[in-house]
Amino acid sequence: MIVRVRGREGYVWTLLKEKMNKEMMMEQEVKEMKQRREEVEREMELSWMTLLRKLEKDMERDKVYRSKSLGEMKAGIEVVDKEMETNGEFVEKEFVRKNEGMKEEVEKMKKKVGRKLERLRGRGKGEVREVEKKRKSMIWNGKLGVGFNGWLDWVKYG
Repeated sequence: MIVRVRGREGYVWTLLKEKMNKEMMMEQEVKEMKQRREEVEREMELSWMTLLRKLEKDMERDKVYRSKSLGEMKAGIEVVDKEMETNGEFVEKEFVRKNEGMKEEVEKMKKKVGRKLERLRGRGKGEVREVEKKRKSMIWNGKLGVGFNGWLDWVKYG
């Protein structure tokens, strides 16, 4: 009986060693997986930060461009207004001098040009509002995407 026990003892020790080796290998694999997960998380965080910085720079550049464009549009409208006023006065005086009946036509033309100018101003303001909406939408979408991907990563990696 002792011989049998001794024979089985060697077999049990062999099985025990194999099991311990497997556990150690599994622990090592778990460690490696944790390290890889941490590396992936760091890389993802860096890439999101890079994307956010790029988005912020693009928004700033867009804001500067819009401000510059709006300023140029305002200046152009003022110049056109002044020229139209000067030209309108000159034309009005000439027409009145040549033909009193032309005065009504000049008034109609001034009103028509004024309406067109108002429409242009309205269109310009509408475009600025549209750009502002798009900008806010892009910011929101970027933040939403970052949050959603962070949530997904949390769910995925625990």
